[in-house]
Amino acid sequence: MSKKSKLYLGLVLIVGFCFVFNAAFTMAADTVKVGIVLPLTGPQAKFGEIEKYSFDLALEEINGAGGINGKKTGIGYGR
Repeated sequence: MSKKSKLYLGLVLIVGFCFVFNAAFTMAADTVKVGIVLPLTGPQAKFGEIEKYSFDLALEEINGAGGINGKKTGIGYGR
């Protein structure tokens, strides 16, 4: 495989991934994403776990009351 064809293949893959990720984020448009920064590791983790639990309870309460403007709230724990 030549350098030129590898370059084209790489560009096609990058564009394909962009379409896939765009579709994934578009499908979740009926959910309001909410985020929070917490210390879940290290010496402050005990406080972060308490806050995370409280945050999860608040999300359940918000969703139980109909969400935000009729949309459910969701959270994603990431790195």
